[in-house]
Amino acid sequence: MGGEVFVGVRDREKNFHFMLRWTNSMPYWMLDPEFWLNSEKLEEFCAEAKPTNDWPQSKLVDAVSSSEYGVILFDFPNKQVLSRQGYCSPGDKSFVVGLSSDGDGDVALSISKLQRLGWIKDIQAFGEREYAVLEGVALKEFLAACEKVGKEFETNPDSDSSLFPLEGMFRILYQPEGWTIDHRNDPARFVWSDVTAWLTKNEWNVKVETSEPEAAD
Repeated sequence: MGGEVFVGVRDREKNFHFMLRWTNSMPYWMLDPEFWLNSEKLEEFCAEAKPTNDWPQSKLVDAVSSSEYGVILFDFPNKQVLSRQGYCSPGDKSFVVGLSSDGDGDVALSISKLQRLGWIKDIQAFGEREYAVLEGVALKEFLAACEKVGKEFETNPDSDSSLFPLEGMFRILYQPEGWTIDHRNDPARFVWSDVTAWLTKNEWNVKVETSEPEAAD
């Protein structure tokens, strides 16, 4: 599942990049500290967007719009994020692993980096009915597993040795240092004044296509 979310970026050189991206890919980019810290990683992210829709998960556009699932705006010079959508929250990533499942090496590596930077606020595991914060031995085992799998993945991303020794549903809550993240689950088209106010406050003098939706009869 998933759909298109509008993503706007003002990079460190104050260049603007506007694109429609598939929601499913966004949490993996945002979970990686290199996205927030490394200009080359941000360039890689922006370069994925193509002028035409030949790659269906990212397409360049020329103006800010609300899109199907909402809006995420990144202002790197001012370290500000505005998110008005409920599908890929900045600062929150959930993932599921089966016992010794592969395919989670990139997530484990990102979590290890977040831990070393001190950006993690909470790590939660899903119990019988809800998520609960990992503590004590369970937390140590989880972080040790991430460190082990992350190192294996970093050394050889194609290696079958990058297996997660734990199973379950987990949620990572993190805060990139120095950033202000304004996130609400409301679709942008219903709170468009939030978007326009943010654009004005951060001096994004750019083309904007979408206006407030008309009130229902």
